[in-house]
This record gives sequence, C-alpha cells and structure tokens, in this order.
Amino acid sequence: MATAALADRAIVVGVGRYPTLGPKSTPRDLKGPQVDAGEMADWLHRNGAHVTKITSSGDGDQQWDVEDLRPEFSDVERPLNKLVRDAEALRDEGRPVALGRRLTIYMAGHGFAPSHKHLALITAEASSGLTFSLQATAWVDWFSDQTHFDEIVCWMDCCTIADFAQTSRVPIGAPRHRRAHGMAKLLTIYAAPPDQFAYERPDENGVVRGVFTRELLKALNGAAADEDGQVTTSSLKSYFQGSGLTGTAASTESSAERPKPYFRDDDEIVLAEIVLAEGELDRISIHSGLPEGTAMKIQRDGKATVFDGIAGPDGVIQIPLTTGIYALRAGPVTKLFEIGAGSTSDVRL
Repeated sequence: MATAALADRAIVVGVGRYPTLGPKSTPRDLKGPQVDAGEMADWLHRNGAHVTKITSSGDGDQQWDVEDLRPEFSDVERPLNKLVRDAEALRDEGRPVALGRRLTIYMAGHGFAPSHKHLALITAEASSGLTFSLQATAWVDWFSDQTHFDEIVCWMDCCTIADFAQTSRVPIGAPRHRRAHGMAKLLTIYAAPPDQFAYERPDENGVVRGVFTRELLKALNGAAADEDGQVTTSSLKSYFQGSGLTGTAASTESSAERPKPYFRDDDEIVLAEIVLAEGELDRISIHSGLPEGTAMKIQRDGKATVFDGIAGPDGVIQIPLTTGIYALRAGPVTKLFEIGAGSTSDVRL
C-alpha cells in the first residue's frame, strides 16, 4: 500500500492545437487547454505533487521540434508507462510497489466517449478520419485495484460526445500488483455529462479558459472549502451544484448553457486544506434576498471577483471571505456589504 511519505504524482496534459482534425484536414484548435494545463500544474505543484506537464508547446520545459504536430499519442502515454516501469523496478528490487499516496491525471482538449464508461483525449496528430487518442479513464481503472496509489483523481476538461465507432488506446498488459483489501479511492470528473459538449470562454481578464477548469481551480483554491477548511469530494459536488455557468461550446461557435460537471467516480477524498489568512472567516453565508437561481457576482474592493455563480436555495450562497468591502451585482441590482473583524458568519442583504 502507498504511504504518505511518498510524493503525490500528477500528469497534466493540455492540447490546444489540432492542425488536421477539422473537415478535410483543416485546423480545429482550442484556446483554453494550454493555459488551463499551466494553471493546474502550478496548483498541483504548490500542493506537493511531482508534476509532469505536457502541452501543445512542449513537454515540461522542453519545446517540441515540430510544434504543430505535438503532443502526439506517444507523448501523452509516455508518463503513464513510466509509472508502470517504476513499479516494476521496485518489484525487481524486492521493495513494496508503492509510488505515492495519490495520482492525479488532468487532461484538456478535444475528446470523445469510446464507450458508455470511458472518456478519451484526442491528441494533436489526429485527423477527421483517424482519431488518435488516449483513454485516460481506462488507466484510472487499471491502477485502481493495484498497489501503486491509494487515491486516484482524474479531471477531464473535454467533450463527452459518444463515438463508439472510434477506438482509443488503453493500458496493455494485465495488472500485476493487486491490492489485498479493496480498491484505491477514485474521483473522476468530466466537464459535462455523457454525450454533451465542454465549453470555453474568456475570463474576466479576457483570457480564454475552459469553464470547467476555471471553476474547478476556484473551488480547489478555497471557494469549495467546507466548515473545516477542507476541499473534499462532497464540498466540490456542492460547489458545482450551486454554480451557474455559461459559455461557448468548444466544438461550435454558438453560445449555450454549460452542463454541470459529471462525477463518474465519487469516493470521498480530501483534495486541499485551506489555510485561512489573518482576518479571514471560515465561511460566510450571504443571504442575498434574491430568488434561487439568480446569476450574480461578488467583488472585493471593486476589483477581485470572489464569486461568479447563482444564488442557492432561499437566495443563500456560502463562500470564505477576508475582511473588506464587497459588492454583490445581479443585473441592475447592486448591494454593498462589509466583512470586518467582528462580523458574524451570516450576512443579510
């Protein structure tokens, strides 16, 4: 069994350039995946993971020689195969086959569902007639009943449109290091439910981001923290259930409401421990006085947006806040409030 003394591992992939994926081998590029992969890699690194990052620009700090055709399938599969080789090396040395407490797999780009259970990321060399892809969720399942990791987290920011005629690469070889007692804990989240689009749109700074990844990182950085200051599977579910997200479909030019993220696996996992800054309250319940489902933003000191979503039941939202002056904006309505050292955990507007 893996131990907490071993570093967490993470594989982060963002594919934004697809030179020949469109009709008649035309480009079908995305703007968000490279930025999103960089932000996710930074978050994972800050939280103690050993991160392998692969994007359309390069593998880590190494740039591609043929930029527009990478990363190809073998580039994305390589770090997964390295985990397998690392495990075999431990076995050959007579040591326990434990690579870390947690493996996190993050992939963003075009994708499809090759079966009802799985989701695959399309790689850069794909064309409209030949879809090169890697089935990330098959790797999750392959590792799940082995001793490599105690927890496996997989976040997929790509479309989930079913295409059962296409095939995608899965792990080769039977599992060799079975767990003695139960499976590893699994948390697998797709940007959208089965057979739907994922979305990207400009953020408040005009940078195009995947809507799912942007909201996921907000949640991981504290917006989804529970009363104990932890971001968990349960608190992440609650956060997404209360978020009203819209955007532009990654595969079309039309605007539409973005579906809620889909939890394929939802074992309870502590994803982050939020350390509160001086003057920060554990969690504030803001009673907006507006109907449930009302779209709103909350900004601190007229600058930073700390909430961008919809009002929950009875118009209430719950978020951690530092001391400061805040503005809640919902259409033509603006409501100001202040969080001070003596503020309670309930604010009624």
